[in-house]
Amino acid sequence: MQINPGCDTSIPHPPACDMKNIVYAKAEGPTDTIHYIFSTIGYPSVLTVLAPDTSGKVIIDWNKLLNDTTDWARTVNFTFEPVYSYGMIFRRLYEYNDHNDKADMSAYSPEQNDTWKIHDLKDMKWQPADKFIDQRHHVVTLQSMPQEWMCKNHTEVYPCKSNQTGTISFVWSLFGNNGRSSVLPHLEYNSNITHMDLVIDNIKPEYSKSRFAMEMFLMSSDKKSHTQSKDTKSIDDEYSPGVFKMTDWSTNMGDRPFGGFIQWKPVCYYKSARGRENASKVRKYGFVPKDAAAMKKDFSLQYSVPYAFFGARLHTLSMNATNVSFGLPKDKFYSKTSYTAWTASVGYGNPPVDKVSDVITIVIATGLGIPVILIIVGAIYLFIKKRLAKNKVMKDITESYSQIQ
Repeated sequence: MQINPGCDTSIPHPPACDMKNIVYAKAEGPTDTIHYIFSTIGYPSVLTVLAPDTSGKVIIDWNKLLNDTTDWARTVNFTFEPVYSYGMIFRRLYEYNDHNDKADMSAYSPEQNDTWKIHDLKDMKWQPADKFIDQRHHVVTLQSMPQEWMCKNHTEVYPCKSNQTGTISFVWSLFGNNGRSSVLPHLEYNSNITHMDLVIDNIKPEYSKSRFAMEMFLMSSDKKSHTQSKDTKSIDDEYSPGVFKMTDWSTNMGDRPFGGFIQWKPVCYYKSARGRENASKVRKYGFVPKDAAAMKKDFSLQYSVPYAFFGARLHTLSMNATNVSFGLPKDKFYSKTSYTAWTASVGYGNPPVDKVSDVITIVIATGLGIPVILIIVGAIYLFIKKRLAKNKVMKDITESYSQIQ
């Protein structure tokens, strides 16, 4: 993984390179390569680009990207023609006053100023990525700085009640093999998948009954259709106890069989030591298509790495938005532990499908097989016993008949 590749520390535009985060990584296959960019420049985002070979690299125009007054369009490029590309943008962290303890943000009107606070992630300051990078395990953490947050509601923007000592983190993990994460919810991974952990830690809530939700955008270079979502159920909760559902939010490659996706189980955790006893729910709220006309009026996404790559094409791409919120009724709200962690997979190809493991298959087979074997053995035993008894009777009759003769 490279941090801010090609950035010249002598560039005069403030802030300097060490105050901007672009983390660049590649997953090389035999004939192609997946290029990843994880960033907190503007809105936190991830850009995934599929290359037709293994020789390509990224080229960034840092002079423009470090200047917030210039257009960022096409400031991120590659030395090849991409086969496919897609991006995700995390735009807002919603905080809502769940005074009815419903754990459902749609139960409250956005116009209720005493219920909502909107934290625009573009306005946040982030710590240098090189403070939290683990090259050996291919993990990087993009973490916010403690700072004064600006709150928004339906009508105004103002400083939040309390200065923040807590942080928001996006933890990105890359893999070079197949397996499952060692921590709950034990999502599957391979070389085409990266795991994201969103951690909301020690944030001072605006309300005593605060809950949080994240707004996300997913866009792809495919123009034929909008993204699509699917919930799948499993009979097996071996990897995530008590969780039997998986959500796939995927792009559509048109003539190609697969594209990009984000996948998650509807579970989050309110302690860093994850366990079933501190699990809570992740709720999604539908996937809203964003058409070109609407996006042309919304200039906010221009402050993001996906816009720096797609440029004006961003307004014509297949794009959807959704919200996910965290919490269950009667779980005592975010303030109980002041911690929430949610894990998702971001990848290229077909999303993994949870299957019944070999261990569970053996257990089921053993559980069903032993009674069947006992029944069969019992039936054979009864058959042989009856046969022997019948033969004995016939022998006695024959001997008696012989004596009469």
